[in-house]
Amino acid sequence: MTTEMAAAVLYGKEDLRLEQVPVPRAAAGEVVVRVEAALTCGTDLKVYRRGYHAMMLKPPIPFGHELAGVITEIGAGVTAF
Repeated sequence: MTTEMAAAVLYGKEDLRLEQVPVPRAAAGEVVVRVEAALTCGTDLKVYRRGYHAMMLKPPIPFGHELAGVITEIGAGVTAF
C-alpha cells in the first residue's frame, strides 16, 4: 500500500507547492478517493490569489475540490455514495 501521494498544498497568497503528503485514511462516514482528474474553478483562482478562504480554508491545506476518481477506502457507516 502506498503511504504518500502528491498534492498541491496552499501556503498563502500565490504560494502553492507540489508536495508529498500522507495518503488520507477514511474516518467514520467518509470515503477516500484516488483522484484521476482534477479541474480548477473560479473559486480556486480567487483562493490562490487571496491566499485563503475565510469560511473554508486556512493554510497550509491541500488545495482543490473539483475532481473525479475511484473510491479506494470506505469508512465505518458508509452504505452508499
